[in-house]
Amino acid sequence: MKSVIIIVLLSGIVFVSPAMGDGASEESPCLKAFSQPSVRKAFDGSKDEKEPASINYVDSDSKGTFYSIDVGLKVKGCEKETDKVSWSISPSVEFHRSSEREKNVNKKSFALNGESFIGPLKHYGADGSPMKDLDQPRAKIAAPFFLVKTKGTRDSEAHTATASIQALASAFSLRPGLPGRITPAGFRYYPYIGLEYLDQLPVKQGTVVLAHEFSGSFALVRLYAEWYPLRLIHYDRLQIIGTYTYRELLGGKGLDDGNPALFTLGVNLFLNNDETIALGWQLEDGRGPDLGFRDERAVSVTFRVKIGA
Repeated sequence: MKSVIIIVLLSGIVFVSPAMGDGASEESPCLKAFSQPSVRKAFDGSKDEKEPASINYVDSDSKGTFYSIDVGLKVKGCEKETDKVSWSISPSVEFHRSSEREKNVNKKSFALNGESFIGPLKHYGADGSPMKDLDQPRAKIAAPFFLVKTKGTRDSEAHTATASIQALASAFSLRPGLPGRITPAGFRYYPYIGLEYLDQLPVKQGTVVLAHEFSGSFALVRLYAEWYPLRLIHYDRLQIIGTYTYRELLGGKGLDDGNPALFTLGVNLFLNNDETIALGWQLEDGRGPDLGFRDERAVSVTFRVKIGA
């Protein structure tokens, strides 16, 4: 009998502080720090990627009964926006816990996230037609944005510690079909390319070493995509999300296979028009850093609850 996983997901909860009066002076870029916390499963890509946090209960013939929790909290830190460039720096904490016998996890991490966008952008209608009356001087069809993340993680169950630095570049556009803008057919994607450095102690289960110590760097390619396949008939309750991450080893030691890849695919059927309650299915297949790049494959059936924007 295959494992059946029931997952309760809490989407990003955003709290907005009251706006200042019209006569207020220009604010410091850090004045509203900590005023807008948001909750996600993790913070790996663009702020527009919104994979909810999860609390999971599993009943399996082969693995028994266990639970897992994946929660990330990020607060609005320092940010500044002008006509040509915007940037933000935000701290975040994450908690990941699993009581499964074969991969006990009890991870707590702190990260500092930076994001910068270079604009302005040309405006387009939903059908791709230009809206030149809204364009600013020197507006571009697409513009780059950059993500930098430094993170420290401690796993109390496996007695491991990990330090990582990740720098990614992507692109954003307001034209349907280009990265970042959803098309009339309901498709949107973000490509990423960058560098990553990891320093990871061995992953252990008791005295058994499941994954060796690793210290090294990767070139990283990541693709995030989401699709509402029935949008053309004005039905947005069916959503498909996929992520593929490929790492090319540049240098280091402790990794048997130098080019690990990880693929995830999820399907959600929302039960209401507000898209707050859904039934879902998810596949995760490949090798990621959370378990020392061990090969893992997991299939889950999920119940999701989305709260907030």
